[in-house]
Amino acid sequence: MDIPRLEGFNIQFLYSDGADTGAIITNYKPPRPAYFRKGIRTISGYTQFQENIKSDCIIEFTAAFQIKGNTDVETQANAQKYLTFLSRCTERFTLINEFGVTYKGYIQEKFDPDTPIEGDIYYISTELLCNHDISGWVSDDDGF
Repeated sequence: MDIPRLEGFNIQFLYSDGADTGAIITNYKPPRPAYFRKGIRTISGYTQFQENIKSDCIIEFTAAFQIKGNTDVETQANAQKYLTFLSRCTERFTLINEFGVTYKGYIQEKFDPDTPIEGDIYYISTELLCNHDISGWVSDDDGF
């Protein structure tokens, strides 16, 4: 466990090539299983459960982009980070959480841009679907 990361609640959101997205992570919800074991009600009335299953994990968060800078050059650079993120949103991402655990996945299901403070801050509420369990990424094993 990386204690300094925990103290600062440092969460990194990177592109697959390791480049920083420039997003500040807010409204973070820790990883949760994407699937749970299934249960079937039987004639006797008691639920029968299937064997334990492997499950992907989902991480919900909001990626915030500060657009307004102190200078026009800084504002232009910040806007470019946001526009680059929009153009690369279909790529695989890496999220390193507050404990230093790495997760790799794709934005799925939820991608909801918002700008409550017009022109200053852009928020994108999203879900990252990772094809490994909640303990974190180990390797790119496709399960075959």
